[in-house]
Amino acid sequence: MCIVSEEFQAFVEDHKKEDSASLRLKYKAVPIFCGVDAITQIESLRKASGKLDSFTANPDFIFPSTLSAEQASNELVASYHASLFRPSEQVVDLTAGLGIDSMTIARKVASMTAIERFPLYADVLRHNSSLLRLANYKVINADSSEWITASDSHFDAIFIDPARRSSSNKRTYAFGDCEPDVVSLLPILQEKSDHILIKASPMLDVKQVLREIRDVSRVHVVSAGGECKELLLEIFPGRNAATELLCVALLKNGERSIMSFSVNDIGKQPSCFASFDAGHTPKYLYDPDANIMKVAPWMALTLKFPEITKIAPNTHLYVSDKLYSDFPGRTFSIRAVADKATIRDLKHTPLNIVCRNFPETADEVRKRLNVRSGQDDFLFCFRTQKKKTLRLLAQRL
Repeated sequence: MCIVSEEFQAFVEDHKKEDSASLRLKYKAVPIFCGVDAITQIESLRKASGKLDSFTANPDFIFPSTLSAEQASNELVASYHASLFRPSEQVVDLTAGLGIDSMTIARKVASMTAIERFPLYADVLRHNSSLLRLANYKVINADSSEWITASDSHFDAIFIDPARRSSSNKRTYAFGDCEPDVVSLLPILQEKSDHILIKASPMLDVKQVLREIRDVSRVHVVSAGGECKELLLEIFPGRNAATELLCVALLKNGERSIMSFSVNDIGKQPSCFASFDAGHTPKYLYDPDANIMKVAPWMALTLKFPEITKIAPNTHLYVSDKLYSDFPGRTFSIRAVADKATIRDLKHTPLNIVCRNFPETADEVRKRLNVRSGQDDFLFCFRTQKKKTLRLLAQRL
């Protein structure tokens, strides 16, 4: 294994808190390892902070570019990917990149072949995988489409995360604009493997994705930290299975919340909505997680949790008198309906503002009330089914 030079490590450690642009002006020559300069390493470590901590804890771990740090999977997401493989499987990652997914999966499976088309990235992959002592990890510097087409091997599983950048480095989302084009490559993948996982942008519409990619058994809609991170398509060639939608929330403590829906649940609204006209204020409010917002299974949620009621067709919040601690999202105890007098008394208090289907944004309400962000106290602003604006004070449970 090649060891990072002490000079490279010392430069990164001594200057890691400094502005990278200023460093480039100040130092015409900086230490280089494996084609990566130390300032690029500093920039990459900042972009990866909080996302790849178990990898960057080793000071010899190298980033081939700042873009690689920006585009890399969160290690929580990579661990979820690894959980979808069996220990006996021989896996190929056709778009290895920085290798967070492939190196994490390699810890779970019998063997991992990582295909990377850029020579620098391939060299860094060899260094980092050796650093992590992954004896079952093989790096091949090749174009993945050409390599898999020419290969005589049959793999237990293929993982592919098409690059979502155009030749001009602009962000893209549609499969046809990514590298490689998985739609045209899919017949080859189905010939060469019994299990295919395709990572896709969370910006894509689920129904449109299923129209483009046929025979998908499962769509994993993965969120972490309240943000939808990806759509992960799982295909088992030869199986005729109805598509299952799995809303997966990855929690910081390593736990996962997974809820299953069908394609027919997407966007379907319940038949009745919450009423606040009788003077009754519900006890609990539910704010669906980002993966639920992506799938929009509004009626299905009322079937899974029979005593919750959606506030309005375009107000994606739920209320109930019964507490459902396993609801997929944030749960709140409702303290009161906030009238004008209450609103006036809120000024200068620590309070989080959430607006859904409301004529003002959260920032506008925050500025008007002159409040600062709080801890567990919230003001929810929304429209009811009858188009009436309402504000609820709530505390997060």
